[in-house]
Amino acid sequence: MTTVSILRVSPHRTISISLNTEFLNVIKVGEEVEVETEVSKIGRNIVFTDCRLYTDPHHKRKLACKGSHVKAVLQ
Repeated sequence: MTTVSILRVSPHRTISISLNTEFLNVIKVGEEVEVETEVSKIGRNIVFTDCRLYTDPHHKRKLACKGSHVKAVLQ
């Protein structure tokens, strides 16, 4: 089962301030992947988000990739 949530921060336009990705392990073709996302902070004009990708989610659950994204909300 796949669950997707979309957060609309503002009807205003946004621009990326920072986008960072760290690849930590190999993800093989056809391998099941679990994705966790989090909005870690919402300020007046800045939004901070994090994301983690795990392989083998039902057993060992190895962290394969992590990233962060910082967005500015344009007034």
